[in-house]
Amino acid sequence: MPRIPETVVMMLGTWKAGAVYVPIFTGFGPDAIDFRLGHSGAKVLCTHWDYRSRIPTGPRRTAILTVEGPGGFADGDTGFAATMVATTG
Repeated sequence: MPRIPETVVMMLGTWKAGAVYVPIFTGFGPDAIDFRLGHSGAKVLCTHWDYRSRIPTGPRRTAILTVEGPGGFADGDTGFAATMVATTG
């Protein structure tokens, strides 16, 4: 995630939920990201639409929360803004 307000919200929400925030280097390709997701046991991956194409496709082990932008998000992703509206009322 780039340095945007949504990154701080995601980090604080992760910690408040008692989960572990693990940043992934934005230069990693799909294979490196898939390896880290598979071996970490991650339940949720939060990404920015700029980096969404680097997330591996195929059977999902992880829910993907995408910060929307002009590029939108992939099928099956959950939108960050819509999730915030739904959970904060």
